[in-house]
Amino acid sequence: MYIEDPNPTGHQAVLMLHGLGASSLMWRYQLEFLSRLGYRPLAPDLPGFGRSFGVGADLSGRRTIEALKQALNQLGVSQVDVVGLSMGGVLAQKLAVQQPQLVRRLMLASTFARLVPANFQQRWYFLRRFFTVFFLSPSAQAGLVANTVFPKPEFQQIRQMYVSQVEKANPVSYRAALLMLATHRLGNGLHDFGKPAWVIAGAEDTTVVIEQQRDLASHIHGARMVVVPNAGHGLSVECPDVFNQHLLSWLETSLLESEMPDCLN
Repeated sequence: MYIEDPNPTGHQAVLMLHGLGASSLMWRYQLEFLSRLGYRPLAPDLPGFGRSFGVGADLSGRRTIEALKQALNQLGVSQVDVVGLSMGGVLAQKLAVQQPQLVRRLMLASTFARLVPANFQQRWYFLRRFFTVFFLSPSAQAGLVANTVFPKPEFQQIRQMYVSQVEKANPVSYRAALLMLATHRLGNGLHDFGKPAWVIAGAEDTTVVIEQQRDLASHIHGARMVVVPNAGHGLSVECPDVFNQHLLSWLETSLLESEMPDCLN
């Protein structure tokens, strides 16, 4: 598995898991920011995406979790603070449930406990994605996703970058990941997580609407909910400065602080 590791001597490892179709490139602003502050950010290209080979049809995500565990072991990392965005957030949940001793803190951005369409617009969007991915190709829906996730004119460069990443993705890995997301159910797996857990949402996210992210927070006892105004789904690249400040606040949260009130920023 390919992993960006720009500051291997950093004092604290931070594992950053990207969204569906993307790669470690979505964390470029965070890699620089955390390295400058002395952290050790680790941004893998998840199996089948970016520069990493696939692990087959990983419908449950277990092969991906095992690959992450092995990669961290090879890097000499026994504990990490984990931040995941969208699909990366689902995998972060699975990692925390399956390997609780490995996860020290948890930040879940633009993600969900279960993917149940909240309205007709969202249902239609997901149906179009599934049709083009399974009956055409993942790259056939790249433009649709890019325009939905990054709709503002100033995001043209981000849209182009996302489309180019999806076009390079392994189709088997992409389809399996989409099915994994559709069937994901967190349940009570993290109810007693007992470590600093934040759910951070863009107020204008139409891919995973804010109600779905509040539902996620309700599944994790003591989770802190943070809402970023004027932001959508791709927080790490849309508003990197604001996202980085929340990221830093989360990293500085005491590990002894397990009871955290909800907040709205």
